[in-house]
Amino acid sequence: MNKDQVRGMYLGTAVGDALGMPVETFSPKKILEKYPETGGIITEYLVPTGHKWFDGREAGTWTDDTQLTLAVGQGLVEAKGPDIQSQIKCHIAALKDNTAGWGKSTKDSIRRLANGTPHTKSGETGPRGGKGNGVPMKIAPVAAYLRWTQTSEGFTEHDKMIANQTIFEFARDLAIMTHPTQMAVVAGFAQIVAVSRCFKGDDPDTIAAAVAAAAIKAKEWKKGKEDDDLAERLQLLKDYRDYDATRCVEEFGGGSCYCYNSLPFTYMFFLRNPKSMDALYDVVSAGGDADTNGAMLGAMLGAYNGESIFPKPLVETLDQADMILKTADDFCEAFKIK
Repeated sequence: MNKDQVRGMYLGTAVGDALGMPVETFSPKKILEKYPETGGIITEYLVPTGHKWFDGREAGTWTDDTQLTLAVGQGLVEAKGPDIQSQIKCHIAALKDNTAGWGKSTKDSIRRLANGTPHTKSGETGPRGGKGNGVPMKIAPVAAYLRWTQTSEGFTEHDKMIANQTIFEFARDLAIMTHPTQMAVVAGFAQIVAVSRCFKGDDPDTIAAAVAAAAIKAKEWKKGKEDDDLAERLQLLKDYRDYDATRCVEEFGGGSCYCYNSLPFTYMFFLRNPKSMDALYDVVSAGGDADTNGAMLGAMLGAYNGESIFPKPLVETLDQADMILKTADDFCEAFKIK
């Protein structure tokens, strides 16, 4: 892992988020009807005119996916590693700054934290809550920290084993802070491993197998019985070559905000084309939870390829691009990543 990859991860989160923002919740058909000039393929930032949530925003602006990814990264930097109290502080600061686009589970949970509820109880929103994308969308910086512990010369093999345990305990706590479900914990673990493996530069088959294995293991970290088993669903990743965009839309609920659908949906697009911006354009153009799917895939694409994968016009017109890259540089400085 190097600085270029970390910058790519942060940048990719925001680029994917901003590309998907105007077509959030749209179907491919609606995207084509709303923006016929694109031919149904989103390759540039669009103005979300008339959007039920984002009307009035400018092209190139990003949403809570990037905002909370920055918060997670900031928490890691301030604490020099995994610390749930630092995360609570940074999430509350984000709440006070802006909650536009926040999911109900996240918003309600962070408000409880701000009012003094402990993080082990703050996410308790009811039996059907906490199964959206609020955890995997923001967790990429934890993957960068994980990869750093595995490659740093300052860590012995024993240190790496302890660090691995600590990181996943932290990831579980970070998940249940807002989404206290087995599905959310599985989703968070899966995305950590996916992005970490991208930093490592593994081939798609290895990434698919690692994510599937991590998802099964994650079920041991958060016991629970749910009708939909995300870990089992992620076993389909080994067949990624068989999934084109149409099949992904049909089989994974159009990439909806339900992480049971959106996570495998996003991974299928990445695994088919991990070295090309086409993967990002295609997942955003497939609709559903387009900003979040774009943010998750963008993080993977940047971690895998570095920041140069993103076209210069998309970087230059991205809202607060300099701040995002400065945040990435601060992360690298804190952990001595070159």
